[in-house]
Amino acid sequence: MGSSKSISAYGSIVSLLLTTVLAPNHVSSQAACAPSNYVGVCSRVGLQSDAGYPISLSPAAAAQADQSLTQSSGGTFALKVLLVNFECGAALQALMCTQNLPQCVNGIQKVTCKSSCRQVVDLCVPILKAKGITYPLPDCDAPADANYARTTQFYDDEIGNVIKADSNCVKPELLLAKASANFTCPEPWVKNPYYPGVAPTPSCHGPCCLPCPVGRVFQPPGVFDLEVKIQQTFHLTTFFLALYVAVSYLVLPGRREHPGDIVFHFATAACIWMAVALWTTPNVKKIQCAADGVTPSTAANNTLCGVQAAWVLVGAHACVLWGAYMIWNLHLTIVHKSNLLARYKPLGIVVCWGTPLFLSLLTVLNNKIDASTGPLCFVTSNAAIKYVFAFQGVVVIPTVLVNAWTFVHIGRMARLTSGDSRSGLGSDNSESGLTGRRKQQFMALVKLNWRALLLGCVFLTTYVAYFTAFFVLTQLTSSGDPLALSWVPDFLLCLLTNPPSTSQAICTTKFSQFLPSGAVVISTHITTSLVGVWVFVVFGCQPALLRDWRRVFAGRKGAAADHKMFMSRA
Repeated sequence: MGSSKSISAYGSIVSLLLTTVLAPNHVSSQAACAPSNYVGVCSRVGLQSDAGYPISLSPAAAAQADQSLTQSSGGTFALKVLLVNFECGAALQALMCTQNLPQCVNGIQKVTCKSSCRQVVDLCVPILKAKGITYPLPDCDAPADANYARTTQFYDDEIGNVIKADSNCVKPELLLAKASANFTCPEPWVKNPYYPGVAPTPSCHGPCCLPCPVGRVFQPPGVFDLEVKIQQTFHLTTFFLALYVAVSYLVLPGRREHPGDIVFHFATAACIWMAVALWTTPNVKKIQCAADGVTPSTAANNTLCGVQAAWVLVGAHACVLWGAYMIWNLHLTIVHKSNLLARYKPLGIVVCWGTPLFLSLLTVLNNKIDASTGPLCFVTSNAAIKYVFAFQGVVVIPTVLVNAWTFVHIGRMARLTSGDSRSGLGSDNSESGLTGRRKQQFMALVKLNWRALLLGCVFLTTYVAYFTAFFVLTQLTSSGDPLALSWVPDFLLCLLTNPPSTSQAICTTKFSQFLPSGAVVISTHITTSLVGVWVFVVFGCQPALLRDWRRVFAGRKGAAADHKMFMSRA
């Protein structure tokens, strides 16, 4: 029955993330009253004296009403609705406010107009039906309504289907329209820059939005920022470790020859992957959020997010391919006595660098990038299998099996050479010498490539941890709309009904079974950053590498001394 103008007025109030529920306050229509100033839970919907709304309750009675607000089941329902649809929730709360805190004008108490109640019902019926919510709406014709703690009747301002121009009752939609220009969002919500328009993110309802990054809301105070700092610290540390290996194999003499050049490419890929921390330092929000400050980043709304995601995808894919290349090269060399990959090295370089570039570009162009993985932009959770993990699994799983085959072959050959050595004690010297040389050649080959074998051992572990970490980090944001998760409205209701200074700590503890553990998230960040550590441990911790560096610096000092002597003689 409500006009579209009235409904639009309700929509302008989304300021209600801010109000809480209303408790009963027994009043009688058109009773005498003494006006009193009011500031309380209903102030944000226009019930305050400086907005022309002196209430008919004494300060003590108003304080008692405020204290009992959260005890009203109808008020709690209105607040829950507010979290999923601001128009309906705001209208319900304003209706309850004017009924339970009646206005006092010229010594006469005013109650709520029945036409306003019908407008609320007309507004909310299709909304609640679409949301699948079945709680009963106010009964406008009944003399009382226990669901909404109403004990007085609405003022009848209707004649048939016509609304009387009557000033003897209060119209909450008008109060809401006046209040909407000066609303203040409660913590942790922030102002919606698009209101009264439609925001491009489901985390905004009416004039308020969940802050970006939304993951901060669902962690105890300070934990999200701690996770980001740990991720940045570990990635930067492992970046420099991998960089040392890459530079060593690029600069030191003899290190660029096959198979040492494979180590250079692998370490370079690890550098690219771990250098992603440089993108998020010092202000991680430039990656996580679009320019409006409330919308989570995607490749479409934040170019920096798209470029950063492409960067990390190139590094991750290249790490997988070059690690696999190294293990397959070892297998072919030891098991099959083949130098196939050495002969076709140029093709290997094109494949191992070209494929990551192609896959990363494909992912970005298909707009499958968002900021759902904590401090980084990455592939969206619903596309991760298709664009990342399926391809990497096809590479990693056969590689791990081949690495195991190589280990078994080495073990078998070691036993055979050991047996040949013992059996050769009674044979002639020529056979014994041949067996000894074979053993020496085989052990020299193993000694040369044991690092690649060790790399294979951690290859699968790192991949599984990487895969697991992604889904741990995105379990809350995988749906795109956090409110789509059944427990989230109750969590947000908890935030609104507890003191702002302690609400986040209280609610994250109460709902801890639904939230990712801070310790688990931190451990996943650390595990995924171990790629650079493994590169350094396996290939960088070599005494020979340090000796080579000393020779390089010693050679430069000797050359400088020779040049100085030559110039002095000249």
